Amino acid sequence: MALTKPTGNIVDFSSSGVNIGGTGDANLLDDYEEGTWTPVLTGSSTGGSFTMSSQAGIYTKVGGIVNVQWLIIITGVTTQPTGNVNITGLPFAYSRSGGTSYMPMGVVGYNDVFNVEINKAYANGSQLTLVPNGVTQSNSNFSSVTLSTGYFSGSVWYAA
Repeated sequence: MALTKPTGNIVDFSSSGVNIGGTGDANLLDDYEEGTWTPVLTGSSTGGSFTMSSQAGIYTKVGGIVNVQWLIIITGVTTQPTGNVNITGLPFAYSRSGGTSYMPMGVVGYNDVFNVEINKAYANGSQLTLVPNGVTQSNSNFSSVTLSTGYFSGSVWYAA
């Protein structure tokens, strides 16, 4: 079977961006950005008191979708945070109507900071709320999470 070249414009570069698969706003990719951000680990009721030797984050934004990655190293814990465990300082606010959205964490690179496994999060505004295993919408007891010294790294995709 012979391959034939598609007709029409598959990719069209313009001064407004890149049209992919057609013309019009629905096919226009006009936003791409990479950068750094500072992830801040905190509790929703009280922030706690702990020392972080690293709070490093990078992001990639393609259109309305953002991928954030972070590494937080905790070197000392004086007081535990209380309430939900949040990572604040997202480079772009979550933008979908309805306020929040549960999502898989993507990748938890390393977690020896929390006493439970964390594999979900939900975005709300400019923060992620980390969801420990065993927590459901009807059993939203986030306060059972405690911190210790160590590393916490991960990544997640969300809509901006």
